[in-house]
Amino acid sequence: MKVPHSIVSVLFLGLAVFAATFAVGVRNEGMTPEAQRGGHALREGRTPIDALPFQIVESGSYYLCAPLRQVEGGEGIVVAASSVTLDLNGYALVGLGEGEADGVRIHPGQTGISIRNGEIRGWGGDGIHAPHTAALRVQGVDLRANGGNGLESGPRALVLQCTAESNGATGLGVGEESSVLQSRSTGNGGDGVKTGRDSLVDSCAVQSNGRHGFVLLAGGALSRSLSRSNALADRAPAPGNGLGRTVGRVE
Repeated sequence: MKVPHSIVSVLFLGLAVFAATFAVGVRNEGMTPEAQRGGHALREGRTPIDALPFQIVESGSYYLCAPLRQVEGGEGIVVAASSVTLDLNGYALVGLGEGEADGVRIHPGQTGISIRNGEIRGWGGDGIHAPHTAALRVQGVDLRANGGNGLESGPRALVLQCTAESNGATGLGVGEESSVLQSRSTGNGGDGVKTGRDSLVDSCAVQSNGRHGFVLLAGGALSRSLSRSNALADRAPAPGNGLGRTVGRVE
């Protein structure tokens, strides 16, 4: 007996759906719900962060699952371990705009911390508070409308492709032997970009800050950068004399 073409098509479609369902079931068998939602990330050994406050006490890689908002009176993310990568994953850490809590606070003495790819805004303290952290790397992070500094870091920091806007104090502050590259700092209450000795600032722009646009201490280098409409003149080292001097517009 000849089977109508339409019936054959339905049978093939049913088999295809069954096969796809079976394959998904095999892949998910034995996996936790978290692993099923973020299996790729977990296979890479990353730990999800899905609520605040959150404390990191072990080295490793961590990532945000969604935008996270401060709980009243609570902290943001506290890093109490070295060799940590924090991927904001394109999401925001949002503060309530009160108190002194920081969006990300790193305990003194930790090293090898990397923070990337997202936004930290509206915290009563600093966006990222790490004044005693060496070799901090911050890339692709927007720091906006925090009550203190956008970023405060220790020595040998690398700040790349970041924005600091409308923070209460310094926009981007780093310690000695640091690099601030391809970044922008505008409308902050203090200095736009402030570095320690022997630091490099390259391809940056500062505008409409409440104090200096750029502040570099002895041994620092400032190149290919733009400063305009800041309350005070920039301060950068004079070539060859090792002392800070006041400079005007830098391009």
